Amino acid sequence: MPFPLPRLAAFGLLGLALASPAAARSAFPRQSAWIACQNGLLCVRAPCPSINALNLGTGEIRSIHRTEISQLSPAEQAAAMEENALRSGTRVLEGEIRTRPVSFGGREEPEISLVAAALGRASTPAEQAACRAAGSRFSPPS
Repeated sequence: MPFPLPRLAAFGLLGLALASPAAARSAFPRQSAWIACQNGLLCVRAPCPSINALNLGTGEIRSIHRTEISQLSPAEQAAAMEENALRSGTRVLEGEIRTRPVSFGGREEPEISLVAAALGRASTPAEQAACRAAGSRFSPPS
């Protein structure tokens, strides 16, 4: 016998979440899946966009300055560091791209980071190749 959804209609998305956990996961926004890999760019001053971040859902590639892992559990942080997953593209990171102003040498610059909320599965060789093949896509801010 199906669950009586009409009783939950007054609760909107919460009612949908109570009725179906699978629907709840799709009804609420979630982090994107990314892999991060070195792009070959060497810099003489910070901030340096030497990492490509490949969005596995959209194929978008962003040049970023760093991968932020402070939101990961200590075990996930250790695994990410041990595998060098922050620059090698070997693991999928659930997270989002954030830009914040930082001060370098008396000037304010935008710093673009991939803020990881969870360490995911191993990336496939095809995903790693796609990330590395992009090369540097950095264009200085105007």
